Amino acid sequence: MILLFKKIRFPFFALVLFSFFQCTTSFAPRFDEMIFQELSTSSEEVLSFFSMIENGTKVNSFENREANYNQLIGKFEALELKTRARPIPAKSVLEKVNHSLELRNGTEITGDYPSAFAMGEIAKTLKMMKKTDAQEGLKIKTIQVFKNQVLIYLDQALTYENFLNR
Repeated sequence: MILLFKKIRFPFFALVLFSFFQCTTSFAPRFDEMIFQELSTSSEEVLSFFSMIENGTKVNSFENREANYNQLIGKFEALELKTRARPIPAKSVLEKVNHSLELRNGTEITGDYPSAFAMGEIAKTLKMMKKTDAQEGLKIKTIQVFKNQVLIYLDQALTYENFLNR
């Protein structure tokens, strides 16, 4: 009986040890193709919207743009929610992404949910832009300021999501 126990114990120990080697630790959330596609589509739509209004807007035509604002705000809020449902990345992942952004003179990512934070900031920017447009219209320079802010956050979100695809 003791001999049988010794014969079984080694293979069992080897099996348990092997199963531990098969475990991997994820330092970043998994790449989500759906989120990446929605982010890509939404970024195209928001940049098309900026192109549509690049010469300025007037208060009396705000109604024509309100649906565009609502759609874009809703898309970026939904993307923020979806990306917050993923695990928080390890600090080492953020350091690598920030290094990549730094090489391109981009703005570093801060916060626990990098792309979710960026998408939320895009939604906030669009809300402020919508409010300003409704109250006083938008001058060309004001549009450029809003667009630059959106571009910074789009760069962060797209860089992070692309990094997850590696």
